[in-house]
Amino acid sequence: MATFSPTLQFQKRWLAAPAAVKQAFHQELSDIIHMMGSDIAAKDYAFTNPDFGRTVSELLQTQQTESAPAKKFVQNIDTTPLSDAGEAHFNPQDLAAVEARITSKLSAQIDDFLGEHFAQLTDDLKAWLQTAVKNEMAKYK
Repeated sequence: MATFSPTLQFQKRWLAAPAAVKQAFHQELSDIIHMMGSDIAAKDYAFTNPDFGRTVSELLQTQQTESAPAKKFVQNIDTTPLSDAGEAHFNPQDLAAVEARITSKLSAQIDDFLGEHFAQLTDDLKAWLQTAVKNEMAKYK
């Protein structure tokens, strides 16, 4: 018996897919199962989504337009030129405070970025582990 072992890339994309797209796939599979169990000829069978590819494309496009803008790792900072025609003098305490604030903000962004990606990596690895264990256990049935 052949076994199906999806790649981590597939699992990552599936887990990231919008719920409406997943529902469309489930509906399409249900339609196929129903068609195979019925006496209706394949050419005469009416699927729930007549053009499945277009339906998924529309759902994905709708999701992209409705979703919030992606987080930026480094935000743009409005800057003022540090020097003009004359010589600029800065207070060392002010420079230290600016440096501390920039470091703090970038550190928080790094923490958010790594936390988000490690959470996704953890989910991917758990899904892979579950699939691998099921495939190994299926050998003993």
